[in-house]
Amino acid sequence: WLQELASRISIDEKILWEQLNSLSTQLPVVPPKVFFDKKDEVNNFSPLEARLAGLLLIYRQLSPSVDLAEIKICVFSDDRLAKIAEATLKNEEVIGELGDLKKSLIFQAESRPTDEKDLPAEIDFCLNELNRQIKKKRLEDLQAQIKKAEKNGDGAGLVPLLEEFNN
Repeated sequence: WLQELASRISIDEKILWEQLNSLSTQLPVVPPKVFFDKKDEVNNFSPLEARLAGLLLIYRQLSPSVDLAEIKICVFSDDRLAKIAEATLKNEEVIGELGDLKKSLIFQAESRPTDEKDLPAEIDFCLNELNRQIKKKRLEDLQAQIKKAEKNGDGAGLVPLLEEFNN
């Protein structure tokens, strides 16, 4: 095949062999991307949030008449994702920098395909998981505040914290 290539591009075959031998045969090792556990360092939102926003965008494109009003925007830790999701739920256009992020979210969501009929279940899963993470974080914060109040002997401040923790 090198002889054929050399004749097609009118170069001496030896030159092609030299160039081929000078190339590194070791491919770079790229670590696999882990989903749902780390925040995107550039965008500061979790892959789960990005997945949910992307699924909402895809679902809106595929089923523009579906009422998505029950989706709560408060699950997003990043304002840009919340704005994109809110505009999507209201069936409004997203433009500018957010439009570019919207395209990226759609691309990411499409790279992990979901059947159209499974989109509502996938959206529900993402919402439930994000809500679970928010509640877990809130309980951890309350636990730290309770320990601090106990350590400081703040009985009056401890009562509302315990009530909220138990509810």
